[in-house]
Amino acid sequence: MPADIARRHQWWIDHLNGITDPAIQLTEAQRWARAELAKVGHARAGDLAGWQRMLTASIVGVLLQMPRHRPAPEYAAGWPQLGGGGWSPAPYGDGRAAVERP
Repeated sequence: MPADIARRHQWWIDHLNGITDPAIQLTEAQRWARAELAKVGHARAGDLAGWQRMLTASIVGVLLQMPRHRPAPEYAAGWPQLGGGGWSPAPYGDGRAAVERP
C-alpha cells in the first residue's frame, strides 16, 4: 500500500483488520465501496461508470475462481492484515478529533 493513503482509508483498513467475522468484513468492505463510489460520483461524475466497471470486473474475477478452486492459503487460514492502516485522530487543538468516522 502506498504511504500517502488518505486518512479515511486508513480508518477503513484498521476497521476491516479489527473485524474477526468474515461475513461482517465483507459487508463492511461493500459499505466502504459504496461510500467511495458515492464520493467519486459527487466529485467526478464522469469517472463513476469507469470505477463501477473496474470494481465489478475485480469481483467477477474472484467469483469465476470459486466453483473450481479453494481460497488462497492466507485467506483460508484467517485474515491477513491489510497494510496501510494506522489511523489516529488528528486533534484540532481543542481536544476534538478531526475525523470521528468516515
